[in-house]
Amino acid sequence: MGLLNLDVHDLRCFLAVAERLSFTRAARDLHTSTSPLSRRIRDMEHTLGVKLFLRDTRSVELTFTGSALLPIARDIVEKFDEIPYALEKSSAFISSSDTARPRAFSHTPGCVKTHWP
Repeated sequence: MGLLNLDVHDLRCFLAVAERLSFTRAARDLHTSTSPLSRRIRDMEHTLGVKLFLRDTRSVELTFTGSALLPIARDIVEKFDEIPYALEKSSAFISSSDTARPRAFSHTPGCVKTHWP
């Protein structure tokens, strides 16, 4: 299998439908309409080459493959959502540890002051 052209929004859409087993409720919760959501899921199925849902006009259920994707999609979205917090923690650590290190250009050398005021 080659590179997949999926993004985190695709996974969020999949999760919304999978957790609600309803395109209507998932679309409402995602602040979209059912038509684009259904199209996104259909495109996702085409990209992956598998059916994720069995659906008719009255019901939606996960296929075996959809059930297998569910925990993977949850994990990916959860990790994606952790990025801002990880960067914030990293940034706070770097900022606090910066004061302990001498700055490389904490003062301007005399020759620079002479030639470039």
